[in-house]
Amino acid sequence: MLEWASEQPAKTPLDRLMRSLYPRGTSGRELVAIMTAYFDASGAPADQPFVVVSGLVANYLQWKVFEDAWAAIHQRFGISPLFT
Repeated sequence: MLEWASEQPAKTPLDRLMRSLYPRGTSGRELVAIMTAYFDASGAPADQPFVVVSGLVANYLQWKVFEDAWAAIHQRFGISPLFT
């Protein structure tokens, strides 16, 4: 069981989300789907016959690994995320 340290503030949006969903702590194995959509209106409908939607579902521990790796990539290449 992962218990949130009350004296330490949540450092990332993922941590804040998990603390609000599981205020008493979590095993880290509960599945969490995070959905974000970005749309691009370029092109014309006749030229773009398909719309593609994708997503990821992972547990908290898997999201933490992804979040840390993604932050390291941004830092390594000196880029910032599009949205934070």
